[in-house]
Amino acid sequence: MNQSNNPSTRKLNHSDHPYSWANVPSEFLSLFSEKIPPATKLDFMAQAIIEARKSNFLSTVGSVIVKNNKIIARGHRQVKKLRDVPPLWRMIHAEQAALGKAGKKANGATLYVTLEPCAGRFEGPTVESAEVCSAIIPQAGISTVVIGLVDRDPKTCGKGIRSLHEAGVQLEYAYHGLENELVELIGDGQFGVMRPKILTVLRRWMNVWRS
Repeated sequence: MNQSNNPSTRKLNHSDHPYSWANVPSEFLSLFSEKIPPATKLDFMAQAIIEARKSNFLSTVGSVIVKNNKIIARGHRQVKKLRDVPPLWRMIHAEQAALGKAGKKANGATLYVTLEPCAGRFEGPTVESAEVCSAIIPQAGISTVVIGLVDRDPKTCGKGIRSLHEAGVQLEYAYHGLENELVELIGDGQFGVMRPKILTVLRRWMNVWRS
């Protein structure tokens, strides 16, 4: 038997990954333009990938905000501790982290993100914890969003793209040439799974608090 044709032995190609652009419906592709030079998009998306790798999550996202061809803010998926007692933690998305650092400078800037911005509503104890990236991005004045991968999660899948488009945000994508790096960030798509290191820290902290 030819091992290259055996699914159990051949290496997964990026086009086989469910998050690959090869699986994106044409209706979403039609919403994207190509006004930014490809080389420029790849350079800044590579920086977003580097930022994503700083996260403690197995599947993660990175973002950079660019203005006048310079990076003015960076952000990655992370957990923020809001209070000690009772313990309260908040998930910070990459876009939220970057926008928070950029502040008013984000107006008119371009946001690069490795994965389509979220569109679903997230339940939380405060209004702040229920922010949706595809809504706060245009509110911050971002003029263009460059996306690495389309989120295949049913809660988002194309909804974030459509929401940004309807808000008047220009959409572009930077994928070819960074396919393997982008899909490696996604892993199996389990975004709620943290790396063992941070899980161990959280477990120890919880044990101390309970005692």
